[in-house]
Amino acid sequence: MFAQPKLCGIDVSMTGLKTFNLSELYAAINDKNIIGTGSSCKVYKGVLNEGKDVAIKKIASSSDHSWARIYKQQVLASKLQHKNIVKVLGYGHKDGDGRVKGYYWVEEYMPNGSLDKIIRESQLAWCSIFRIIEGIAQGVHYLHEEHVVHMDVKPSNILLDSNMNPKITDFNISMVLHDGEITGDDILGTLGYIPPECYENSTISMMNDVYAFGVTVINIISVMCRNIQPYERLLCTWAWDAWEAGQMEEVFDPKLYEGSQPREIKRCVEVGLLCLQSDRADRPTMADVLEMLHGKKRLPTLKKPAYMESESESEIESVTEGRSCNRWNRNRNRKSLRKAAHRRQMFLRCYMARNGCRP
Repeated sequence: MFAQPKLCGIDVSMTGLKTFNLSELYAAINDKNIIGTGSSCKVYKGVLNEGKDVAIKKIASSSDHSWARIYKQQVLASKLQHKNIVKVLGYGHKDGDGRVKGYYWVEEYMPNGSLDKIIRESQLAWCSIFRIIEGIAQGVHYLHEEHVVHMDVKPSNILLDSNMNPKITDFNISMVLHDGEITGDDILGTLGYIPPECYENSTISMMNDVYAFGVTVINIISVMCRNIQPYERLLCTWAWDAWEAGQMEEVFDPKLYEGSQPREIKRCVEVGLLCLQSDRADRPTMADVLEMLHGKKRLPTLKKPAYMESESESEIESVTEGRSCNRWNRNRNRKSLRKAAHRRQMFLRCYMARNGCRP
């Protein structure tokens, strides 16, 4: 019998999660109902014996280190209970030769899929967009209240239930921070959603999530655009330019909003841009974000982030055509290199999205 390991003295079997029988999980999944794939897992829509729809992640791994990370994620996820966090229902595992051979992760099923699909394929009215933005903000705020930094807030990690309520998922690289910040050796996250300080000194804090939330807000609001292709440029830079020029109302489809809503849209764009400030000290907390979204707190004066300065056509061309960027390394100090890399990775993110590529 496989003995559940302990993480920080916590037995996984004591997390309160249900242990599913493998036969029930095998019966619930087949290759015809795959709803998602990842680098090390497949996600199936399944139906349990009692008739409940669930999402089942089938995880493949061969290293003890990977299993330890999965167990760590399980312990963390089991403690998170909020209306805007995907609920984990339980797990199952297959073992042999004294080692885990396969792992199954069972979560609540989210019928409307991921937010990135909505962004790519749909046009939503403002009331729906605002509810999604507000729900994400509430979810991230809850995580921060629990001292958890998600580290990978982005549209593909936000799922929508039958009522289009957003729920945050995927705590694969999340961590608990009790001291406010740490400095690591690796840059964690997704292209376009990583804040500048990670490229400066690998600093990790709650402001990582605030920055990623800001990028996500701009992405969500972009679905209301008309007669413009925001992915032709850096999306966040485009939003800044439209805001700075006072053209916010002109770029949105009037069929998607009504009455006083343009003021709400502008305020949400401003909140998103505030979350993108270069200096993390200038970014709001998620508690501040919630108050600002509802107009209960005044926004400070926005500063144009340094990384939004225009890049030359030759620099953009070298990125889009996949050319060697060795020339970036000439006569530049470490700080300049990191800023240049950040601008390039933001452009890459938008370029990939424009061409239908997923990060």
